[in-house]
Amino acid sequence: MRACLGDDVHTATWRDIPFDPVETNYQRFVQAVRAGKTQEPSYRRAANIQKVLDKAIASDLSHRDEQVAYHLAR
Repeated sequence: MRACLGDDVHTATWRDIPFDPVETNYQRFVQAVRAGKTQEPSYRRAANIQKVLDKAIASDLSHRDEQVAYHLAR
């Protein structure tokens, strides 16, 4: 990962930032299937979050409020 932070913003200097590796969504999905249980966030939760993001984009483009129906079904 690289970032341009702090005083580096003024000079457009990008620096490498070390980080610990994280599992990909694919790896997490395979582990959940093998274990036979849902991990959090679940697919349903992720789909609901995507609906909210889609409404936010639509609202920005139309300059109108968008109604979001969110169901807590599990």
